[in-house]
Amino acid sequence: MKVNFTLKYYSLFILLGVGFLGFSQTNSLKLTINHKLGSSPFAYNQVAYNNLGNNFNVNLLMYYISKVKIVHDKGKVTSLDNLYILVDASKPTSINLGDLAIDSLEKIQFSIGVNTPQNNQDPTAWPENHPLAPKSPSMHWGWSAGYRFIVMEGTTGDGLKQMFQIHGLGNVNYFKTEVATSGTKEGNVINIALDADYTKVLINIPLWNGVISHGETDESVTALQNCRDYVFSPAGQALSSSTTEYSNDFVVFPNPNNGVFEIKSNVDWDGVKIVNQLGQTLFQGNNNSPLSISNSGVYFLHFEKNGQFLGTKLISVQ
Repeated sequence: MKVNFTLKYYSLFILLGVGFLGFSQTNSLKLTINHKLGSSPFAYNQVAYNNLGNNFNVNLLMYYISKVKIVHDKGKVTSLDNLYILVDASKPTSINLGDLAIDSLEKIQFSIGVNTPQNNQDPTAWPENHPLAPKSPSMHWGWSAGYRFIVMEGTTGDGLKQMFQIHGLGNVNYFKTEVATSGTKEGNVINIALDADYTKVLINIPLWNGVISHGETDESVTALQNCRDYVFSPAGQALSSSTTEYSNDFVVFPNPNNGVFEIKSNVDWDGVKIVNQLGQTLFQGNNNSPLSISNSGVYFLHFEKNGQFLGTKLISVQ
């Protein structure tokens, strides 16, 4: 009896010790991407606007996500280096990331595109159902250049008759993005829900010129940088990003005007750019700068806070 008594308490001590060590609980992790155009759900052939006031619709939008890292439990990092996700914005995106020893989620990090050396390997070497295997439409440019990191195509301009195409690629353009989020937990499932606003892929890209950019430079790089800086946010927590003259966030008066005007806003901002219809910045200042335009035409006021894009107001100078 004495031996049994000792064993019982020894077992209890072990169980308590495990609790005191604070081992993380295993939870199932899921990544959900909510595809959006501004505040509306994403849909092909739906009219939207970028921050320059250029109208557009999309008839193809696909991109790769790779090098996913989960930051959790006071700075611990769990890397999912073998995970590749091919996102088709026209379809729901919900990916099971696996059962991981995570209690408290802090951030998710990932890159748009395909990392080296996988980016420059033969796509036919992958199993048929693998995201990096050959696809239709093709997401592979060639062994030297690698995969198209993002493909965005659609129409723009008067009557949406002008075609635009952006195919971003290149090892030098493999950018990492980071989103701070605690996720939502139900039972033993942690859901990382992100909003992806695809109007922001086209920030500062003058579409009305009929952009055709395939490669590692020009608008293709801008689109990938915009994916890094602006597109992704925790679900329901995106910055205000109104992009048309119908926004109530900023009021310009008088509008139309003779080139001299004032701004009232119901949001906090500290930087402003005056941009013409070609996407060229004519003036950059802060909320104390006197604002005036010498030539008649249509312009866009691009507002920022701490370097982050807030929204745009269209004005007419007569």
